[in-house]
Amino acid sequence: MEDALLFGATVVGGSLAGMELASWAVVHPAMWQLEHIEQVHAEKALYRRFGMIQAPQSAAAVALCAAATAATEGPARTLAGVATGCFAAMLVVTFAGNMPVKRHPALARAWRPSPLEAASPPLGPHSYGPDPA
Repeated sequence: MEDALLFGATVVGGSLAGMELASWAVVHPAMWQLEHIEQVHAEKALYRRFGMIQAPQSAAAVALCAAATAATEGPARTLAGVATGCFAAMLVVTFAGNMPVKRHPALARAWRPSPLEAASPPLGPHSYGPDPA
């Protein structure tokens, strides 16, 4: 059982970390090359897709790492505990810092201002216009 928990935590945590790294290193830099309104639409679509996958995967990573921490002893317990803390911190940062920025245009502008944005303010209270089809 211990090996299964460690394996599951490694696979789920590793794939989550891989998605985050790919998003940070490849996807977002490519999206920053788009015109601002196209970037906003692409970000919305990307976050909807990632939200369907990463929300349950993040919770599963914390749960599996916590279970592995409880089931193991010695250095494996220490490493599983550190992993649990890292994934829990990742969730806290997402909920406390990242999600409010995406939900509120004023915070989003303060986070990453754009010259085009000053010329074309948001069309709705929580949107930069209609979502792409």
